[in-house]
Amino acid sequence: IGETMNGELNIFAEALKKITVKRGFLETAISVDDKDQIVAAGQIVRGEIKYKNNLPVGVENVKIEMLLLGKAVDERSVLAFQGYYLGSEKKIVWQEGSFPALRYLESGEEGKVNFQFKILDKLPIASPKDKNFIVDLKAKIFALKPPPDYQDVDLSYESVLSFKVESALSLSRQGLYYSKDLPNSGPIPPRVGKKTTYTLVFSLANGSNDIADIEIRSFLPAYISWENRILPEEENIEYDIKTNEVIWKIPRLEAGEGVIKPAKKVIFQIGLTPSLPQVNTSPVILGETFMRGADEFTGKAIEEKKPALTTELRDDAKLNYGDWQVKE
Repeated sequence: IGETMNGELNIFAEALKKITVKRGFLETAISVDDKDQIVAAGQIVRGEIKYKNNLPVGVENVKIEMLLLGKAVDERSVLAFQGYYLGSEKKIVWQEGSFPALRYLESGEEGKVNFQFKILDKLPIASPKDKNFIVDLKAKIFALKPPPDYQDVDLSYESVLSFKVESALSLSRQGLYYSKDLPNSGPIPPRVGKKTTYTLVFSLANGSNDIADIEIRSFLPAYISWENRILPEEENIEYDIKTNEVIWKIPRLEAGEGVIKPAKKVIFQIGLTPSLPQVNTSPVILGETFMRGADEFTGKAIEEKKPALTTELRDDAKLNYGDWQVKE
């Protein structure tokens, strides 16, 4: 510690501490195929445990165990190649009976064992407390029969790997003519030169983590008008007349919205005035939709793209094939 004067450090006091790092007698290291250690619901996780004998002598009857901890693990999917899974203990075990290579490890000998499991397709979210899911893997290696000179020495070694489960944020869109929320007007099927209005519904459902800075953007074709009717009226959605963009911003979406709580929703109205070249077609009424946000728990960016919507509005049960296409 000191003070900088004229570009030089004037030292007041200093201290030095040495740290010695030594390897375990027996050693393990866990790795999985997801290097960023972030996984998604329904994802298959493949991994391996590397092991090594660092002793100057061989070791008999080596055993490797790995705990799988976390509510997000689908226990039915656990595979231990040349090992076995003890469901009551949430533990994978490798030893001589299933993996002969562990019968005896020469000095310096190394190898690996493999495992696989799946993250639950549907995370167990039943209350606001069910969020920010973590999976912990804890591997331990030890000798059931230590060498003669190491009878009183703890040869065991543990390694740990943790990873986070990202939130499943999904956007759904509906197009309706027969809407109770924002009733529409105009001919059905749509007619050339006449305006027909439609109601569009955007809904957001969020999984296990809070999501910040959500922004949803969609383009309106030139023949589509923004009717400036929105529900709820206080929702932060706007239309950029210069770019023909509909922009919906949500500062923060809590975990479980749309799962254990009502979905986040906005409803707005647009108008279609078709032209002759669109006769016998189902024109696009909403262009591609882009969503982005940030998972607050994992730090990972979330992005999604949805295709364009046309007048082929299958979500409206009162419409049929004949109502979708423009007539002259």
